[in-house]
Amino acid sequence: MIYKLKYYSLFFLILIVGCSNPNDKIKKEAAKIPLDLKIIRFEQQLFKNPQRLGSIEQQFPAFFNFYCTQILRIKEKQDSGKYLLKLDGFIHNEAVKGLYDTSQKHFGNFTIYEKALHDAFQLHQYYLPNEKVPTVYTYISEFGYGAIPSNNMLGIGLDLFLGEQYPFYRSPQIDFPNFLIRKCTPQNMVPSAMKVWANYIIKADPQHQRLIDKMIEQGKILYYLDKVMPDLPDSLKLGYSDVQSNWCERNSFKIWEYFIKHDLLYQSDLMQIGSFVNDGPVTPGMPPDAPGNIGSWTGWQIVKKYMEENPKITMKALFDETDGQKILTASHYKPKKK
Repeated sequence: MIYKLKYYSLFFLILIVGCSNPNDKIKKEAAKIPLDLKIIRFEQQLFKNPQRLGSIEQQFPAFFNFYCTQILRIKEKQDSGKYLLKLDGFIHNEAVKGLYDTSQKHFGNFTIYEKALHDAFQLHQYYLPNEKVPTVYTYISEFGYGAIPSNNMLGIGLDLFLGEQYPFYRSPQIDFPNFLIRKCTPQNMVPSAMKVWANYIIKADPQHQRLIDKMIEQGKILYYLDKVMPDLPDSLKLGYSDVQSNWCERNSFKIWEYFIKHDLLYQSDLMQIGSFVNDGPVTPGMPPDAPGNIGSWTGWQIVKKYMEENPKITMKALFDETDGQKILTASHYKPKKK
């Protein structure tokens, strides 16, 4: 009896080790890679020191200029310094000050988000060792951008991740649709930032602008999220609800059949194909239960199948291939009828 117990114990130990998550080994390897990720709480610099705007500009010249020109859009090329007065007015606006205070209640302690960003960029370095890691800046933009990249900088707009119940998202002045509000949560912040960074480093080819190319581009971004945030639920990667995510899984054959039947894969008219690879409450022409952005979801499945079928392909090689048709052909993607 004792020998049988030892045998079964050894059997189950081997089974557990054999079935361990391969991501765990990769995460351990990635953790050995030195990473000096700088995260600058830019909004705190501004709102805690409004009388020191000039010195803050000198301390962070690149992002300060980007913030004023591209995010707030208060500075033009030929500006004699009026942007500093406009920025001062922005900081002292009562509504904006309230927005800043709310953001600090949610993100004053940024430790868990720093850890999530650090782990994600460490895996980024593991898969893309020659790609630079940006300096991350947090900011307030009064609902301008959730995340935005530039050169070696990645900005994160805290005011777009204050939770679905934040009342101003539904105010008449803002009036975000529900499918966007669902993404305005703290748990969506780091995935959104990493998606934006992936979109920034994945270069599109102007020669390949068909729907299949756009689907594969978006699929690469979602595959990147699979790798740099391996514990992230699939529903958060596209901003779907669990119900919507499950619907796509159950109906993958019907979705693919729809693209083939309507001869959509090789269409390049943006008016015709845009709804398949952009956010929206639903996908026009499909059943009402089908979420928006269904083309991106399908592109993601194709890319995953492509990488399974071609295990020697690196992430860089995947990103460098801009012909969606080549990836589709080599993926042998053909969902089964369920």
